[in-house]
Amino acid sequence: VMSESLLACVILAGAYCTWILASQNSSSIGIWLLWGFLGGFAYLIRADGLVYWPLQALFLCLIHRNQWRNRWRPALLAAFLFLLVIFPYLLLIKQETQKWQLSTKTSILLEFSRMKMQDGTTRGETRQTSQLSKDGKTFTIDRAKETLSEFILQHPREALARVLWNGKRLYQRNDVVFSWTTIPIAIGLLGILRKRIFSWKSAFLLLHAFPMVILCLFYIDERFILIFIPF
Repeated sequence: VMSESLLACVILAGAYCTWILASQNSSSIGIWLLWGFLGGFAYLIRADGLVYWPLQALFLCLIHRNQWRNRWRPALLAAFLFLLVIFPYLLLIKQETQKWQLSTKTSILLEFSRMKMQDGTTRGETRQTSQLSKDGKTFTIDRAKETLSEFILQHPREALARVLWNGKRLYQRNDVVFSWTTIPIAIGLLGILRKRIFSWKSAFLLLHAFPMVILCLFYIDERFILIFIPF
């Protein structure tokens, strides 16, 4: 399933490391380093894989907020390894595009998502993505330059409409992941959080589902949801 299978495995392994670090009073330096490496590796597989490591780090900060005396050194090493893994690719993007950004595809995917909402048929996609630029050397969609932050700040209504549109499409799927079963699952999670029973476990699960909101700012292909199935 292209890069999604590998990304799902790496994120799941990183989540397992995170839970070990959160649940044990003391963990080996190897677990910390593996966690940092997996976070960076997820980004190299696909740009949206970058979202998980900072969220996992935030989770660890909250759960160990009063117990960092013996953890800050390995945590810094993990963060350093994470940055060490992703920096060469970030530098390559900077050299190619002349600006710091997480992916060269963001602008293209934002424009493709805009086209997809206007006409989601195969014919419509082909017509809109095959339009040549004025110089005839590339396709018009390849000249897109809008960043994700610019899209959200300059077109907030369109961003909200796209999230709702993708959310509706996911809800209308006929599989076990995003069908009617999401309703009792959501109610169950909210109930657990309200009663404060295993609240950290619930927060841990919800944390790994949060990136779906970011994906909803783009067009979600069915293969993208593979990452969320383990959670």
